[in-house]
Amino acid sequence: MKFLEEVYAVLGSTVQRFWWSKVGGVLGYLMNPPA
Repeated sequence: MKFLEEVYAVLGSTVQRFWWSKVGGVLGYLMNPPA
């Protein structure tokens, strides 16, 4: 069971990082719309 916990932890952090980078990109786009 320890192995599964580690896999879930890695997947969770990867999804979180991807999600936050996506949110940051959208926010940056809204704050500085291309000319």
